[in-house]
Amino acid sequence: GGGFGGGNQGDFANAFGDVFDDLFGDFMGGRRGGGGTGGRRGADLRYNLSITLEEAFQGSKRAITIQGASECRECTGTGIDGTVLCGECGGSGMSSMPRTLEVTIPKGTAAGDRIRVRPDGMTDLTIDVDVRRHRVFTRKDDDLITDVSVSYLDALLGGEVEVPTMTGKIALKVPSGTKAGRSFRMTGKGMPRHGRGTTGAGDLVARMVISVPGELKEEEKLLLEQLRDLQNTDPEEAGSTEDEGGEV
Repeated sequence: GGGFGGGNQGDFANAFGDVFDDLFGDFMGGRRGGGGTGGRRGADLRYNLSITLEEAFQGSKRAITIQGASECRECTGTGIDGTVLCGECGGSGMSSMPRTLEVTIPKGTAAGDRIRVRPDGMTDLTIDVDVRRHRVFTRKDDDLITDVSVSYLDALLGGEVEVPTMTGKIALKVPSGTKAGRSFRMTGKGMPRHGRGTTGAGDLVARMVISVPGELKEEEKLLLEQLRDLQNTDPEEAGSTEDEGGEV
C-alpha cells in the first residue's frame, strides 16, 4: 500500500526524533537524559577578583560581570516560551550574554581563597581571590604585622606610642630600654579567623622602629653631649675621692 517503506520510515524517525524530543521533551517531563536542568550543563567558569585588605577585614559585596554559556533568563533554560521556541535563545535554553552578579566576600578572606557560586542551574562559577598589598600592614595567616615609630627618648626612658589597627589607632605603653625591632603582640586585633567552625580574630604585632631626629637644637645637643660624657666617665674614677693620709 501507500505511505513510507520500512527503510524510509526508520530514516525519518532517526532524522526527526531528536528534534521532536528537543521541542516537546519539556511537556513530557523533561528533556532526554534530563535532570533538573534537562541534563545540560552551561560551563565551569573562573573569575579573578582583586580586593583590598579592608574588604577582606570587614567582608563586603562586589558586583562582577561574567560571560560564558549560561541558562537563558527568558525561558529559564527550557528553550520554550509558552508553546513556541524561545526567541531569546532560539530554543537552545542557553545564553552567551554577559551577566552582572553580586558576590559576597566573607570576613577574613585571604589571598588564594576560592569563592564558589552557582548563579543558575547550568553554571558553576569559581572566583579566585587576591588581596592587594597594604601600605601599613603585612598579613601572616590571621595576624597583622606593622612597624611603629618610637622616638629614641621614649625608647630610652619609656613612653607611649599610637599603634594603627584596622579599626583605628590605640595607645601602647613602651617600657624603658626598648630596643629597635622589639615586638609587642596585641591580642585579637588582627584579621577575623576564616574557615568553617572558626571564630575570633588573629593578633596585631607592633614592631618598634627607633626614630632619631636629623637635626638637634643647640640646647638638645648640649644636653646629649653631657649625657655622653656621663656615660663615658669611668664609674670607679667618678666615685673615688682622695683623703690626706687615707687610702684611695
